[in-house]
Amino acid sequence: FKNSGKGFLVATHEPELFEDLCDRKIVLKSGTILEDVRSSVAHT
Repeated sequence: FKNSGKGFLVATHEPELFEDLCDRKIVLKSGTILEDVRSSVAHT
């Protein structure tokens, strides 16, 4: 799963991690903040 708008990748084979990212807006090592993930999925 790639959100070209935000520029991050989410491993769809790890649904629990995905949900955690959605809920917490995890900051990746690169410094990219994951946000609006759920709404993005609807447009994927």
